[in-house]
Amino acid sequence: MLKQKSICYAFVGRCEAWFVIQDQVVSLNTWPEQIKISDIIETCSGWSFSKIVLFLEFPWVLLAFEPIISLSRTDISQYSRNILSFHNSTAASLQKIGACLFDLTEKNKKGLLCASLAPQSIKLIENLKKNKKIKIDSVPLLYACIPALLKEKSESILFHGINQAALVTKHSDTLQKIILLPESVSKDANEYILADYLNVSSKDTHTCQLIKQPAANKKSDISVSMFSIIERSNMGAKHSTNPFWWEVQRKSFQISWKSMTMLCWVGVMLILFVWYFSAKQSNERMKQQLNQSIQKLNEDQAKIDQFKEYIEKQNRFIQINTLYQHLRESSGVVKKMLEQLINPMTSESWIEQIKYDRSQMHLTLLTLKTSLIPEIIDQMATASIVKKIYLKSQQLISLNQQEIVKFTLQIDLKTNEEDTIPESVIR
Repeated sequence: MLKQKSICYAFVGRCEAWFVIQDQVVSLNTWPEQIKISDIIETCSGWSFSKIVLFLEFPWVLLAFEPIISLSRTDISQYSRNILSFHNSTAASLQKIGACLFDLTEKNKKGLLCASLAPQSIKLIENLKKNKKIKIDSVPLLYACIPALLKEKSESILFHGINQAALVTKHSDTLQKIILLPESVSKDANEYILADYLNVSSKDTHTCQLIKQPAANKKSDISVSMFSIIERSNMGAKHSTNPFWWEVQRKSFQISWKSMTMLCWVGVMLILFVWYFSAKQSNERMKQQLNQSIQKLNEDQAKIDQFKEYIEKQNRFIQINTLYQHLRESSGVVKKMLEQLINPMTSESWIEQIKYDRSQMHLTLLTLKTSLIPEIIDQMATASIVKKIYLKSQQLISLNQQEIVKFTLQIDLKTNEEDTIPESVIR
């Protein structure tokens, strides 16, 4: 099942039709018989779409092209009816008339392309809308192809649509004229018509073919893809210098003063009802917005509390990181101090305990000979970080049945801020 909001594009000719929906192409061919309305309805019955755009050729749409000097919008509509010979028709008010103005190479002249839906097209639209609530747009296929034809280099183009042909002549990017050709069974027949009746040489005329898929252009032929037409299907109505419109004329009727007064009263009542209903809805919306604002404020306050907690954690993390950096730096200082103090020691002495307190260091040492103590003290005193050394205690102890001298030194260190450990680290 296709999506409900898909758009169906239908290219309908006399004996052949192409349907494009969601990049899927389906062909319908009844050659040599004309396509029936039931054939199109049956083809579209298995699809689901919200809009269909009909690109129509003869006999589904009747076309005429004439150069004009200047006409108003209302005059163009009436003039288009006269061109298409609807002024003598009793069903003229039921026909849809479309018109389009093109700039011509001749000064102060416009090219009027007018179109009318044939009765069978109106019946087709009614049948499509019978079982589905869809929007239907109908556009002459030739009108949709003209912007692409005007961009081609050739100034004389024989355009072959689905089952209809037309001769389009232009100068640079400006249209000169459009000649609608009768339906023919082959391209050669149209070329004979150009040579015999229009005195146009086939050598100076390039052939343009409407194709289903984009294809590489040949040296002598050009082509227009129906997908490029689909992409430009809505550009014509938005172009300020190239307006296209459909008009549906209805029978005029007169309104009495009583009916006008009644309509005015109904309009006033309707306006009051709409005003009251709008005011009530506005009041309910304001209450709802107030509740939403209060709820949002509470949520924002909770987010602020979370943010404050996050800031506190972030500050603690920064403090811990700073302490870690100080510890890393202080390890180098302690290592430097120990290297200067341990270097004087001999292999017959070693350190048992170290106590460090910023400007002082207490070392507990062990030695095998008492005579080595003065030598160790003198050598340590020569270190650059030592200010003064004191022998605090000395005693003889037994370790593994061997007598060892244990003594404690108090070393006053020189106060150098770069070589000391910060108080924060000591604490």
